[in-house]
Amino acid sequence: MSEFKDKVALITGAKRGIGFETAMRFAKEGIHVVMSGRGQEEISEAFEKVKANYPENKGFAFNCDVTKPSQVEDMINETVKRLGKIDILVNNAAIIHERFNVVDMPERIMQEIYDTNVFGVFYCSKYVGRQMIKQRSGNIINITSWYGKVGQAMFAPYCSTKAALNNFTQSMALEMAPYGVTVNAVAPGWVETEMHWGALQNEAEQNGITFEEIEEMTRNLIPIKKRCTGDDIAAACLYLASKNGQVVTGQAINVNGGLCFN
Repeated sequence: MSEFKDKVALITGAKRGIGFETAMRFAKEGIHVVMSGRGQEEISEAFEKVKANYPENKGFAFNCDVTKPSQVEDMINETVKRLGKIDILVNNAAIIHERFNVVDMPERIMQEIYDTNVFGVFYCSKYVGRQMIKQRSGNIINITSWYGKVGQAMFAPYCSTKAALNNFTQSMALEMAPYGVTVNAVAPGWVETEMHWGALQNEAEQNGITFEEIEEMTRNLIPIKKRCTGDDIAAACLYLASKNGQVVTGQAINVNGGLCFN
């Protein structure tokens, strides 16, 4: 029997990509997954795919904009009401932006990126953290990025939000340690997701090359010559929520094929 059986996980940004793959992997282990995302139809479709594979899953889909604290609080209250607890929070919801130099960047981009990537994590961690303090147990896992460890030209807003989350993780880990709650981050490299492929397509167009050319160029920059999958990230999250990971806290674990070692 899995050590995770009947645990409850809340995963944000779960419609596709890392969030969806993490929900699928967690459900396989017997974790009841609550999947959140913007748009009721899309998040419900994603949840039904998980439910079809793992019908014993007692979780549900919740249409939530993590930039709205009232919606976040409602989602967490509903989760506790229906499932009694929250053992794991995966803060995955995030957005990226088009390539811009800082001097040319519209100011709205910085605000939008911080609203989702930083404040969304803050709201979820705040309200889930209160529940975990009551339980005196739990695991909070923030999905950051290697871009938060090594700055990248044209992506200053995105990089700075992920760097902020790495430090936020350390601070909250210290605050939550007395209650038996761990707080960690997983910092992916380039992951095979729609968001990554879309960013590569935009970069190819701006540089006047084909998608295939830029895909090969970027893949060759990875020491192991292989991109991460959503399941690779899910496996790291699963470790942090496992018994073996319970003395790991305040860390930003790299899962990036050797792109950086910070």
